[in-house]
Amino acid sequence: MGFLDFKSVKEEIENLFDLVLGKINLYENGGNANFIKSDKYFTTFEDIFSEEDEEDQVCKIETLEYIKIILVWAKENDLYKSQVNVLSKEKAEMAITWIEQKLNEIKKIDFNI
Repeated sequence: MGFLDFKSVKEEIENLFDLVLGKINLYENGGNANFIKSDKYFTTFEDIFSEEDEEDQVCKIETLEYIKIILVWAKENDLYKSQVNVLSKEKAEMAITWIEQKLNEIKKIDFNI
């Protein structure tokens, strides 16, 4: 899971939306030091460098909460990038509009589950 740009965030969110909407049953991804496995209800993060006897090698959160975390992070990240002129205001506004739309969709899904 590397969110270098809006395209990668959007792809991740669309895959996770397919998951919670029942279009796919399992979504697996990973980062530099973890393995991420999501189903419709829960996302599990496993530290790939932890020792078997370590207590905190696995973290589990609700998949909808995971999606919210990504969206809030992406929004704040794009706002910051636009403030320091790494990202144009227009591109930031486009991304933030899409992010806010997805956050609103999450509210509807969360209510129905």
